[in-house]
Amino acid sequence: NPALFAELSNLYRTLGDSALAIRYARKAIELAPEDGSGHFALAQSYDARSQFEEAEKAYETARDLFASQGDQTHQIDLLTKLAFTKASLDKHREAEQLLREASILNPGDRNLERNLRIMQALVQSYTATAPKPNVKPHKPD
Repeated sequence: NPALFAELSNLYRTLGDSALAIRYARKAIELAPEDGSGHFALAQSYDARSQFEEAEKAYETARDLFASQGDQTHQIDLLTKLAFTKASLDKHREAEQLLREASILNPGDRNLERNLRIMQALVQSYTATAPKPNVKPHKPD
């Protein structure tokens, strides 16, 4: 049962055994590659190990699968987690866009709104230009 393996993956990740969590997530994917749950569990397990590139790939696969299945509940959680993974990879604009998508799916969610404001501040801080000094450079005599 692939759902059982995905749940076992989540359990072992929660218990701090990310190696076993990854093994069970891969088993869930092997049994049902078209089900987003295994990919989502794998992504979270990679995230727990700070393997952000691998987590990003697995989140994106899960995202595509959940979207094709119309699974909006998982989609919101996944978009939020993928956004923070992208932020860990210094992809702040992509992260901001993902949080906007999640906010559209779940309008009025205070946590999403707060996370979006934080991400917007990060984007702004990374894209802000340094102020020009008001002092003219000194010319040597």
